[in-house]
Amino acid sequence: MFLRRMVFLFFFMIVSVSVSAVSETVSEDNPVANEKLNNSPIVSLPQQAHKAALVSDQIITVEYLPATGRGKLSFYQKTEDGNWVLLIDSARARMGRNGIGKAKEGDGKTPSGTYNLTQPFGILDDPGTQFEGYVKVTENHWWCCNPGSKYYNQLVDESAAPDFRPIRGMDEKLINIYAYQYAIFIDYNAECTPKLGSAIFLHCEGNKSTTSGCIAVDFEIMENIMKITKPGAKIVIY
Repeated sequence: MFLRRMVFLFFFMIVSVSVSAVSETVSEDNPVANEKLNNSPIVSLPQQAHKAALVSDQIITVEYLPATGRGKLSFYQKTEDGNWVLLIDSARARMGRNGIGKAKEGDGKTPSGTYNLTQPFGILDDPGTQFEGYVKVTENHWWCCNPGSKYYNQLVDESAAPDFRPIRGMDEKLINIYAYQYAIFIDYNAECTPKLGSAIFLHCEGNKSTTSGCIAVDFEIMENIMKITKPGAKIVIY
């Protein structure tokens, strides 16, 4: 009987700890998570993020490091007290093969500046995003990169767009790209101006050390970003 009680207590403790850990996500309705945020060390935002801080409570910064051709990604959260704390600190980020400062389609550069994070999608099931409209991609989903198409720089479900004619090697069939296990659209060229550039995402790492212009991070980092990022978050690339 004593042994049975000890086994039960041990199991109960493990379950309690696991539930507590899972429940402590960043949420305005979660007092435990908010207390942890408010008790975290206060940090200063990079100067490049000051303008974004006027309009957003969440800021992702990506600093390009020319010496390595890569970047470092940090995730800042504003607390109820109006201070900023770090949720992700200097994670490795893969960036455009030709650096930053995107100016046109196919230049191999990651855009610089401040952008919104909008459309979430992925090959995997929704990990618990706080955005509406997560798209689990299928064989029908493409990202149009053809400047001559009316769907340029847009997510397209070809089953709902009979006039869409994907061009292989130009348009991206999302389910075929391993790095898109999870991804969020960085709204560079949200106006869909032809030839200005398309398909710029924050996504998981693939098998290459650089990207064609996107920002790629480790799978666990990206999964965490998908869970904690809220509508209105900004990404600052410099």
